[in-house]
Amino acid sequence: MKRILIPFLCVLITGCVTNSSLTTGDIAQEYLELWMSKNYPAVTPEASGIYIVSEQLSGGEKWSSSNPWIFAEVTIRTLSGTVSSSDNEDWAKQLGTYQPSYYYGGKFSMLGEGVSYAGVDAMLEGMELGSTRTAVIPAWMLTTNRYSTQKEYLENCTTSSSLVYTIKLLDQGVEQADIEKRQVANYINAHFPGATATVMPGSEEGAEADGTFWFISNVTGLNESDKRTETDESLSLNYTGIRLDGTVFDTSVKKTAIDNDVYNEDGSYSPLSVTYASEWDSILINGSTSFVDGFRAGVSLMWWPGQKATVIFTSAHGYGSTSKSAAIPAYCPMIFELELVPNKTEE
Repeated sequence: MKRILIPFLCVLITGCVTNSSLTTGDIAQEYLELWMSKNYPAVTPEASGIYIVSEQLSGGEKWSSSNPWIFAEVTIRTLSGTVSSSDNEDWAKQLGTYQPSYYYGGKFSMLGEGVSYAGVDAMLEGMELGSTRTAVIPAWMLTTNRYSTQKEYLENCTTSSSLVYTIKLLDQGVEQADIEKRQVANYINAHFPGATATVMPGSEEGAEADGTFWFISNVTGLNESDKRTETDESLSLNYTGIRLDGTVFDTSVKKTAIDNDVYNEDGSYSPLSVTYASEWDSILINGSTSFVDGFRAGVSLMWWPGQKATVIFTSAHGYGSTSKSAAIPAYCPMIFELELVPNKTEE
């Protein structure tokens, strides 16, 4: 069979390239039909044109097109099997690209015309939260445009390369911010049951906590007489940055860095100096105001040497839609464990 199929593939592709009457869409369609007949002969296309080749159901709520935001883990492969992109930790380990501090797991995506591929939206139809689906998305469906018929998709096709998508649907919502707040609330319930959200420092008088910022600290045993002044310059800060999945991505503590496989020989592991100010957004940390708002706001709420706190905030007070690094993707809530310590004095 191989001796017959391989030459046939060559003839088909060569014929498509040299026949000027065939469009890019024609080439893509003929090749994909041949590839499917070889690899998934029992699978037929959905009405949309995509091919669903496997699915693990969860029994959860089904995806609704009224929710333009999803939180999902996605792996993309070529028809030859090459992984071009993946949010999956196991794939990273197989490919030799795994790093302990890198983020693996669900990421936010917005759906709809002009934003996402038509084939991805079609693939999500009928998916359940918590389920995983693998589908072949035809080349002509890899467009952010929307057409009424497959004929129009084929006529407007600009690539002959179809792709295999694996999507694990983790959450969905009308607003990305609502999904983030839900993620943070779930973390709080699991790790700090009974805790209540905090009003973000600097909010208008009378503002209520909106679930985007949480400051948790036990000050039992700390004396009022030891409380810092509004403009104290005698304190420093140890910190550890953590994602909601529990991964440490940064710290000022050498042992913590070593224990969590994020140690950098060129890094500086020592407390950060803090110069307090009457307004939270004027606080200087290591002489700078460039730290994200949620971090500085948490520091502003610490008043005693020796005080420890956990500050948790959504990306609204972090890096927002910006991917800061491989460790901090876009729309990433962050956790910081903080400890206020007196500056060391020269002996």
